[in-house]
Amino acid sequence: MLLGLTWSVWLSIAIGLGEVAAQEPSGTLEAQQKLYRVNCVICHGTQGRGDGKAARFLFPKARDFSSGKMRIVSTVNRVANADDIRASIERGFPGTSMQSWKHLDDESVQLLVAEVIRLRKQGVKERVLASWKQESPELLADPAEVETIVRGLTSPGKVVPVPVFAETNPASVARGREIYLRQSCHSCHAENGAGSWKMDLIDDKGRSSWATDLRYDPLKGPSDEVALARRILLGMPGSSMPSSGKLSDLDLADLVRFCQSLSRDRKFELTNYQRARRAEGFRRPPEPPESP
Repeated sequence: MLLGLTWSVWLSIAIGLGEVAAQEPSGTLEAQQKLYRVNCVICHGTQGRGDGKAARFLFPKARDFSSGKMRIVSTVNRVANADDIRASIERGFPGTSMQSWKHLDDESVQLLVAEVIRLRKQGVKERVLASWKQESPELLADPAEVETIVRGLTSPGKVVPVPVFAETNPASVARGREIYLRQSCHSCHAENGAGSWKMDLIDDKGRSSWATDLRYDPLKGPSDEVALARRILLGMPGSSMPSSGKLSDLDLADLVRFCQSLSRDRKFELTNYQRARRAEGFRRPPEPPESP
C-alpha cells in the first residue's frame, strides 16, 4: 500500500488526471524564487512547508504548499489551479496573517503563482518517493513512473460548474435554512451561524481549529455566490470543512442564499494573539456593533 492506496490505484489516478494540462504560468526559476524569498519565505519557509521563521507567531499557521492542499479551490479534483492560487495571493486570507499582495504587478504575481506550483510538485514528489522507499525498499524508484504519479496528483482538473443564481428572496433563504440543518452545517457553525469559540476541530495536520462564525468572522475566501457555491461543493482541502457535492442546483443556491443572509457588515478584526486566545476558549470576542 502507498499512503493507503495500491500502486495500481495510484497509477490509474495519475494517468487519468495527468491528461489534464497543468495551468502553470511562465517565468524564470531564478526570478520566481527571488520574489518568493523576498515576500513569502518568512512565513511559508524555504521549501513551502509553512515553517518559516515567523511561523511560530502565527495563528492560524501559514499554509504548507508542499502538502499539495490549498484551502480555496475550484476544480473537480480539488487541486488548486493557477487562477485559484493567484486569487489567494491577490486577496489574501482575511482572519489570518496572510495579507493581500494585490499591490504587486501582474508579472510578479504570476511568478509567485509559478513558485507555489513548483513547491507543490516538489513536496508531492518527495512524498511519493518516501512512500515508494517504504513500500518497496529493494526497488529503485522509476523516474518516469514517479513523474506520472506526481503530474496526476498535482494537475488541476476542470473547473466545477455552479448553478445560475436568481435574485435572493425570503422563500429561498427559508429553504436554505432547512438545507443548512439537514446537511448538519449547524453541528459546527451553530444554528445561528455563530461557529465555535474554542478549538473543537482539527485539520489534516492534527492542529486544532474552530468553525467560522458566518456572521462576524471574515471569510477566508470570497463571499460572492459562485465562490460560496464552490466552497460548499468542494469543501476546503486540508481543513475540517467537508464537501457537499451531492446537493442539487436548487438546494445549493438556496443554501448559499441562507449563508449570505447570516453575514453582518462589521467583522472581527483580531490579532494572532486574540485568535489564539479565542480558539483556546478563554475569551469570546464581543460582537462588532452594526453599522448605523
